[in-house]
Amino acid sequence: MSNFLTGSLLRKLREESNYSLQDIANYLGVSKPAVSKWENGYDIKTENLYSLAKLYGVKFSELYKGKLDSEPNDQYWKRNYDLSNYEINEEITSKNIDDVKNLFEHIKLIRDRFIELLPKWSSNQLSVDEQEQFKLIKQYFSFDSNYYAYKEEGPGHIIIGTSDQNEMKFVSKIIKEIKPLSKNAQRWELEKIFNFTYDYHENLIHDSRNLKALEYMLSSFNQIEKDSILYANIHIKEEVEYDLFFGDSRKATKMVERDRTIDEIESLPFIKTILDSGANMLYQYHSNNNGWDDEAFEFADGKKVQIDTSIYDKYRFSNFAGQTYIPLLQNWKLYSYEQYLEFIDHKETERLNDIVNLRDKNPLDYYKKLVERSYK
Repeated sequence: MSNFLTGSLLRKLREESNYSLQDIANYLGVSKPAVSKWENGYDIKTENLYSLAKLYGVKFSELYKGKLDSEPNDQYWKRNYDLSNYEINEEITSKNIDDVKNLFEHIKLIRDRFIELLPKWSSNQLSVDEQEQFKLIKQYFSFDSNYYAYKEEGPGHIIIGTSDQNEMKFVSKIIKEIKPLSKNAQRWELEKIFNFTYDYHENLIHDSRNLKALEYMLSSFNQIEKDSILYANIHIKEEVEYDLFFGDSRKATKMVERDRTIDEIESLPFIKTILDSGANMLYQYHSNNNGWDDEAFEFADGKKVQIDTSIYDKYRFSNFAGQTYIPLLQNWKLYSYEQYLEFIDHKETERLNDIVNLRDKNPLDYYKKLVERSYK
């Protein structure tokens, strides 16, 4: 059972039957918030589904799978894959946080289904129903012509505009190349071809300062997106004053980059939320040529690799750290999944997790692990 698909159907049936949340609560002898939770994918118990199936005159199996046997596929897909059904256009509060969860669960559903259907689309093997489904989902993705140009022509080339046929051939070619790879590595390569273009409502989430909203947004992110948002909030820029000239009382300002202190990391709860989502710290790499050269691969045990900060410019999100953007790694598409894994700074990731989860609650364990890491 997919809880949020079942919840989506429960809401549809209740609204079509002109029942209020309180009506359903009274019928089952439960609280109104409990019914609201079910419709948002929380705490759904099978015994309640049997009662609701009887009330709505449908089969238990239909509620369980989240689709009515009589519901046309196009209506089912539109209900679950049309994000306009889940838009958030108001201030995020504790009252509508379930709607935020619903939105990001459907975003994740769309991203997963797109990757699932992509191979069949590229080889013209979609059924008629799947073609309609894919058409609805594909509106949220744009073909990355820059990546296409890089793969087909090499660095420095630009291709403006591609046909569906060229896109399909390119996807098919990539699929053949990645067959020997692991599932994670295959997904990694497939996600390079199209960019997800939907607006995450990051400004609303930022302004709400709601950690649950941030958690739900992160749940729909891929690994690179999670790692990028962590990097942007740990590695920050700030304005500092300095003496204009020696002995001169006049001051000037400049932007400097620095990593957050332990106390800052511990005092900012959104960093814990990002880390708890599974985000990793990456080695940093500085280069004057935007990281497109072979130097980026020249890393080994004990050597700190620097990732060029200029590659963090794809999306400009508002974040929780007083910055104006949360960037998404752009040049990750130049690396294989195995190469990406070597960019993960496991020791630093573990240290940050210990700061937010152990330093205050269990200082003894924190310092014990601190000592252990220093000898690795």
